[in-house]
Amino acid sequence: MGGTAVADLGAWRAPGSGGAGGAAAGRGGDVSADPARAARTLGRRRRRPSGRAVLGGLLVAVSAVGIFLAAGGRGTPGQPYVVAARSLPPGTLLRASDLVTARLDLPRGFDGRVFADTAALEGAVTVAPLAAGDLVQASSVVAGAAPGSYELSLALDGDRAVDGRLAPGDRVAVVATYGTGDGAYSLTVVERALVVGVDSLDGSLGGAGSTVTLALPAAADGVAVAHAARAGEVTLLRATAAPAGDRATPSYRPDPNPAAGSAP
Repeated sequence: MGGTAVADLGAWRAPGSGGAGGAAAGRGGDVSADPARAARTLGRRRRRPSGRAVLGGLLVAVSAVGIFLAAGGRGTPGQPYVVAARSLPPGTLLRASDLVTARLDLPRGFDGRVFADTAALEGAVTVAPLAAGDLVQASSVVAGAAPGSYELSLALDGDRAVDGRLAPGDRVAVVATYGTGDGAYSLTVVERALVVGVDSLDGSLGGAGSTVTLALPAAADGVAVAHAARAGEVTLLRATAAPAGDRATPSYRPDPNPAAGSAP
């Protein structure tokens, strides 16, 4: 067909050019001597592809495009997504300078798990390490302190800070115990304070003690927690998984005479 005609035309030589081509021309007859024959020969070799061939080529092209799109599963090309601007350890309170956007093509499986705007993450807290350029996913951050919140740090022994297993993003109730012996009592000072930072006092994970930084919604809450830490003994109760609306007991005082009213 078309390809074959090109190959034949490239091998044909004019009469008298010598060599194998000349000999072939002599055997086959001089087409230049018969213009009508030459026209018929060239006409047959320039035949256009049939409709079936064109349709087949179109179907192959469409199929290739479909396979590419299905395999890629891509979203909108060049869609901006939020990535880390620098290395971010767990517990980082995110600021605008910590984040940038990069244009990426992501599989559809990432729908609802990534962010397109850095403003949506300002004030959030990382709960997993992120390297510079890492895509920030919903599983690697938790909601941070609300704008205008107050932060305060407490140095606590492990037995008063969930054995050092608190992490940024946890919610805790701050319980203060005052007095000793039969006169001791405990009060819930703040409910569901947000943990925004945890550092081991001895520099090792799960050490004997830790410094826990809390974000509090009001200055009065901060004052109450600070007073409790100085005047009494503070214990943190992790409330992250507590049912919504569940509240800690506001106060507890042991009964000085638990056997009262019983038969002697």
